[in-house]
This record gives sequence, structure tokens and C-alpha cells, in this order.
Amino acid sequence: MSAQDDDDDDEAMDDDEAEDETDVDAELEDIPVAGEFPEGEQVGLQKVAEGLAAPTDLDYFEWNGEVYTVVVTQTGQVYVTDLLAEDTDTAVEDDEEDIANDENNADADEDTATDDEADDDAAEEPDDANGDDAATDDTNDANTDPGDTFEGGTEFVFNGVIPAWFGMEPDELDGTENPTLELVAGETYTFTWENGDGQPHNVVILDETDTILERTEIISEQGETQSLEFEATPEMDRYVCEVHPGTMVGRVQVEDPEDEAEEEEVEDPGEDEALTPDQMDLLLDIEDQLVSLGIGELGDYDERGLLGIAFHPEFDQNGRFYVRYSAPEREGLGYNHTDVLAEFQVDDDLSVDPESERTVMEIQQPQDNHNGGRLAFGPDGYLYTSVGDGGNVHDIGIGHVEDWYPENEGGNGQDTRENLLGGIHRIDVDADDDQMYGEYGIPDDNPLVDAEGDGELAEYYAWGFRNPWGMSIDDDGRLFVADAGQHFIESVYDVEEGGNYSWNVKEGSLCFSTETPLDPPAECPDEVGEDAGEARAGEPLRDPIAEYQHRRVSEAFIDSSVVVGGHRYAGEAIPELEGTFVFGNWSSLGVAEADGEVLVATEPGAADDEVADDDDDENGNDVGDENGVDENGVDDNGTDTDTNNGNDTDTDNGNDLVEVDERWELTELQFEGAEDDSLNRYVYSVERDHEGELYVLANTDFRPFPETGEIYKIVPADEGEDVPEPEDAYVVTGEDESNGEEEGDESDEEAEAAEDPDAEAGEADTDD
Repeated sequence: MSAQDDDDDDEAMDDDEAEDETDVDAELEDIPVAGEFPEGEQVGLQKVAEGLAAPTDLDYFEWNGEVYTVVVTQTGQVYVTDLLAEDTDTAVEDDEEDIANDENNADADEDTATDDEADDDAAEEPDDANGDDAATDDTNDANTDPGDTFEGGTEFVFNGVIPAWFGMEPDELDGTENPTLELVAGETYTFTWENGDGQPHNVVILDETDTILERTEIISEQGETQSLEFEATPEMDRYVCEVHPGTMVGRVQVEDPEDEAEEEEVEDPGEDEALTPDQMDLLLDIEDQLVSLGIGELGDYDERGLLGIAFHPEFDQNGRFYVRYSAPEREGLGYNHTDVLAEFQVDDDLSVDPESERTVMEIQQPQDNHNGGRLAFGPDGYLYTSVGDGGNVHDIGIGHVEDWYPENEGGNGQDTRENLLGGIHRIDVDADDDQMYGEYGIPDDNPLVDAEGDGELAEYYAWGFRNPWGMSIDDDGRLFVADAGQHFIESVYDVEEGGNYSWNVKEGSLCFSTETPLDPPAECPDEVGEDAGEARAGEPLRDPIAEYQHRRVSEAFIDSSVVVGGHRYAGEAIPELEGTFVFGNWSSLGVAEADGEVLVATEPGAADDEVADDDDDENGNDVGDENGVDENGVDDNGTDTDTNNGNDTDTDNGNDLVEVDERWELTELQFEGAEDDSLNRYVYSVERDHEGELYVLANTDFRPFPETGEIYKIVPADEGEDVPEPEDAYVVTGEDESNGEEEGDESDEEAEAAEDPDAEAGEADTDD
């Protein structure tokens, strides 16, 4: 071959590469960019809750004819309240109502003088709220979950074993696991413990950044005791065993002595004031069952924790509800943690016995991120749960298996045989059949049931997801998933049974390459290859109904957007939002700025359908029915017998890919009374109540533990309130390397990229 031939070949390759780049650029031109969405409806916000650890979910249930709202936090707490009450009465007021803890909370508020007084009151008043457990002396276990707060005296005594720190003294701490210790700054305390299992242990007191403030030597002899005397300081955050920090960990709360002196009974908030956790009822606290949260090298950012909740469609009769949480790794595989789907049951007085927990499903998670975590019951009565691809970047690495697509390394998103990672699963929680991953039933009409003999896992309802952090089912049974993207695209899918939603062959509608993740290939398959097996060969790779680009593109730690969950609007307060899908973008600038957005996706033709419905009463067979099937207010968790099962409600697309002109239009909600009409906070999710109205779960801090979480109700613009810009939002900047940046140069580049969205940030080891 001549040199001239070489030159010709090089020119041809250059032309092909240029053409590929042009094709990709043309595709990106049709995709909206975060931070640059068209302005949407002007609405208002009312803050209904504040002072929460990172809020991850909001749900509701009906009990004895009353509707209750539930708030879930990443750190393991489930609170019950009523965000809809016109006078915003607190739970402390409701001593005569159903929630058992009310009387105990009120007693605790009145009897804070001394521990002896509290003990006397407990002896004189064994309230019937305690039920059968009132006969025992350590009834804190009946009314208080492990991890509750104890003031005690100046000495705390524990039995230290691998599963937990078990309290021994004072009496109210006896038998509790990893209790929270409430201390007063400047006071001296003693932490005494006995080695209960002959394993190596010590006690360490840490601050929020994992800096060691106090530490003892490691001891291994069973029965040996050790004491740590220390002065309480405001920096103290938790106590751990340095050898077993995932299970032997409890919180420390230190308050100013002046604050304690001025402590009074909790006052009821006024009509326009937001509720705080101490004005709600604690239904469940599983903080002690979670993996230790806060990843130090990421500035304590974490995607693990208590991630989702769902109440059984017959909760009013059986009292059963379900949660998804991240537990310490249970199988000894060397993975990061175990994803647990658990069932709990309430008693007649709406109290939860921790011993009622039943593990329904366990999935071993290789990495800390990409956990999904959402739960929802469909109109078919089955439980749907979303699971991420196992973490890391690109769906590769330890715990990520090979799939049918050899051009890309990995991945779990395209595999339906080796594990349950990267999919939506549908199971029957009313059955307790022994399965590979737990105890539950598998519906006979799940899409891979008939292929179990070929090794397919029948739990799958849909697959091809990266991190389906958001998942919801509307009143018509349509399943929506918000799937967090890698470097370029955030996606929302209208999910159908047996659908493949393309990861990691694609990222949204763009082709994806594990070798060149920042340089998408121009071509990739539109359907699954034969290597996937007979049951799945030829299935189409589906595109999103709505997607948007990152504001900037890099491999840095959460450099840009993350799509979070949402719901179809089914309320009456804001007619302009009727039938739209309202969801969140965690932050258009990632951790560099708390710049979350609330977005509205409008289905193509929805406006025309509304006009047709107004002009005529003739119902065509189109999607016109989906925005107003029956105007039957939502009673309980979407169990409407008149609706079809999600698969049949939208047949327009069939198996075709979603074309550009069929994508839902995106706009950004404008918030009256907020700086620049923007929330100026991280957006964790958009959730709904039983009336179909929507709430924004927000935070000024991306770490799990700081009590900076807030919940805002979306209301008409003239009913909103001022939402001041937070003064101390927690972000990653070039000046603060301790907030998760490992290289100063990278932080500087990210800071420049924050000012110039077209700039490219530096690389880091971790992606969102």
C-alpha cells in the first residue's frame, strides 16, 4: 500500500469521524439542556416541614377513616403527620387519636425535670397507649425504636458486641441498640463498656467529617471493660467501634447548656409554620439497621439509606407496609451492602413492633451507589420495586456481569439471568414462597415467567436501567421511571411490561460506549441481539419519553444533573398542570451549587385532547381518557378497579422507539416568592398526597445526617410564601477540599465550569 493510499485512508477515517460527530451533535440539538429549560407555569410554595434529615419519600395511608401523611428520611426514620390539616395541628395535640406515641411524647415534654420524676410518672401512669408492654419496666422498647435519644446521667454503660452497642445503664437505655446520646456541651461524661463477644473492639467519637475526637485502644478479651471519660463538644456527631463501624454505631447530640436551660414544652406551630420532626409521630426508626452512612472521600455524600416506602392496598385491614433500605453486607461476598425489602406491621394503635419485620427480598449491592429504592403498589395489587445496576460507573467492575452486547464491557442493565440489578421487579407480597432472593410470590403474567427454564429471572417486569431513583404509578396504572444518567443524558420513561430501556447500550437516546464515555458513538443497535437468548432476542431498545442534557459534561464527581422522581398531577388546585408529569432535577450544577429544578413534562397532544373534551362529550379511543378516566378522588393507594393494568392504557407506541417529535415537552416551574423563581436547593423528589397535590422534597445539604431537609407543597402562585435563598447551602468548591474533592486542580476546574457551563470539568474517580 502506498503512502498516498495511507493518506486517503486517513482522510476517509477523518471524514467518517467528523460525520459521526455531526450526527451526535445533531441529536443533542434536539435535547433540552438543564438550567436552560423554557419557563413554565408560575406557582407558589408553602413550606410544610423542615429540620429533617435528608428526605427520601413521602406517602400516605388510610386508617380508621382518617388519612395520614408519612415522611421518610435517608437516615432511617418514618414520621407520621397530617400535612393537610387546615390548622396544622401537631401530633402532640392529638392525645386521643390513633397513634400510640402521642401520649408518651406529651408525657415526655411535661416531665423533663429529672430522670427520677420520669420514672415515678411511668410507675403511676402505665398508659394504655403502651398496650401489653406497659407491664415491663423498660417500656422504652415498646414505644421507642432502637437508636432513640437518652439523656441519662454522666455515665453510659454498654455491652459491646459485633451486632451493636447494647445499652445497659441508665435504666431507660437498658436493652436498646445503638441509642442516641443527648449531651450538654461542657459537661463531662463517661462511656463504659464491656467486651461481650471476645472480638476486637474499641470506642471512637467522630465529628461529621469522620475526624476522630476521642479514641480508646482496641481490646479483644471477653468480659474486659473499658471507660472513656470525655467532655462533650458541639462537634461530636457519633460513637463507633473502629473495627465494626457498620453495626456498632450510634448518634451523639450535643446542645448548648443555655438551650437546655430554656427548653420548654413543644409549642404548636401557627397556621403558616412548618412542622419539625418533634411535632410528628415516629412510626419507625431503623437507623441502627442501616449501613454506616456518609462516604468521607465524597464529602459524606451517600445514595444509601432508607430509600422508599409503600403501604399495602389493604393496609386499613392488615396493617402491613414495606420499606427499602441499605443494610451491612450479609452474604460475605465483599460487596458494599445488602439491599433489603422488608415488611413491617402496625398494631391496632398504629404502633410498630420492630420484631414484626419480615425480610421479603435481599439483593447484594457491589458498590455504594445506583440503588434505585422506590416502591409502589399497582392497580393489580402487586408490589413494584426499582433496583439500580449495582453502582460504579458505566455498569462495569466487580459485581457487573457480561451481557449480549460485546462492544460494551458489562453490564447488569442488559442482563436478566445472573442478578436482579438494573431493573423494575413485580412481586406478590401476599405470598411467602421460597425464592432465590427471598420470600414472595411471582405473578404468573410476569414477562419472563415462561423463560425461567432458560435461566431468566421471573421477578423482572422491565429492565435496562442505570439508577431508577424515581418510580411512580399514576391513577390509570401507567408506570413512570426517572433513570439517572451517566455523563450526558437524564431520562424519564413510560414503562411497559417486558420493556428494555437500553442501558448500557444507550444513555437515554444516545448511543453509549464504556471505552469512550465522553465521546458517544454515532451508531448502536436498536434491538437486542441473539446472544440474549430466545426469550429476549429482537426486543426493541426503548428511548425515553422525556430527556435532557447535562449542563456540563465530565467524569467528575456529580458534576451536573441527576433526574429524580415525580408524579402525574391529579389534583385540582392548579388546573394548568392536569395530566402532566412533574419531577425533579437534583441540581443542574451538581455538588458545585444547590441548583435543583422542578420540571413539567407535557404529553404530546395533551392540550388538543383537553380542547376536544371541552367541545364534545364523545370519547375517542385515544389517550384522551388517561387525563380524566373517572373523576373519583383518590381514596387509597391507587386500587381503582375501573382502571386497566398499566400495559393496556397506552398502546400508541407499541414496540416502536420514541421519536423526537413524540417526546414530552419540558418546562421548568417558576416559583413566586423565590429568588430568581428558583428553589435554590437540592431537589430529592416530587411526591403526591391522596388528593393528587404535589410536594417538593428539598435540602440545602447533600449529606444524609444534617437536619436541613425541607418539604414544600406546590400551590397556586397567589397562595405561596416567600422562599429565601439559603445562606449556608453545602456545596463542593475549590476552597474546600474536605467536601469530597481529592485534587485541588480538579476543584478549580469545576469552579470554572460552574461559571461557564460549556467548560469541561476535570476527572475524578467517582461519578453520579
